[in-house]
Amino acid sequence: MFERIAFATDGSPVCERAVDYVASLAHCYAAHVLVLNVAAAPPVAMSEPYLHYALLARRQEAAACVDQVRERLRGMGIIEVEMAVLEGRPDEAILEQIEQWGATLLVIGSHGEHPWRDRILGSVSLALTQRAPCPVLVMK
Repeated sequence: MFERIAFATDGSPVCERAVDYVASLAHCYAAHVLVLNVAAAPPVAMSEPYLHYALLARRQEAAACVDQVRERLRGMGIIEVEMAVLEGRPDEAILEQIEQWGATLLVIGSHGEHPWRDRILGSVSLALTQRAPCPVLVMK
């Protein structure tokens, strides 16, 4: 059923707790796991050379986050773990990646930190639950 589980993490405590669920599901379904993170864009007002260094730092942070989750999953016995560091709008980047990879389940975290802003602007988890081509498990 869930042969290809995509796990979008941002390194938050919610996502840290979700790793156990991802591992459990991967064991149950003998699934491949894709761990991904979207490197957040720095402020638009930033100029060179600071923009270049900010982008590099964000990519490195995202790669470290994904690598940490991969190692934790491997420590739990999940062998088939791939990684992806993406850029762009988080919802768009994640949707594109899971469609290309052929995910059969997407696991994401929901912070719920800004309920008023999310009602106005929308949240990443809401956008993904509405537009993902596969079932979405939202961790709180």
